Amino acid sequence: MQRCSDRFFGYFQGEWLVGAIAYERSGPTLHLCRLMVDPDFFRQGIASTLLDFVIKQEPSISEIVVTTGSGNAPAICFYERHGFRAIERIETPEKIELLKLVKRSG
Repeated sequence: MQRCSDRFFGYFQGEWLVGAIAYERSGPTLHLCRLMVDPDFFRQGIASTLLDFVIKQEPSISEIVVTTGSGNAPAICFYERHGFRAIERIETPEKIELLKLVKRSG
């Protein structure tokens, strides 16, 4: 993680890291690279808190882009609830289908 160019932020409960988010910024576009929450802490608003935190850290962005597995219904619902819209389906060389979502500001 130390050699990665992503910016990482963690969510702690006491001493425990229970969630994290990472992103890269490219001009006016923010690329979400990772968003994870410990399964024992699902459905407590941690992912939403992390996403909102990052958006506040980068107020001048014009769009946020994220890619997730096309079969990852919970992630897709989460992003759609936060204003993201699917824009592209991608198939990797390993035949994994991904869904690219974007949220534009304004």
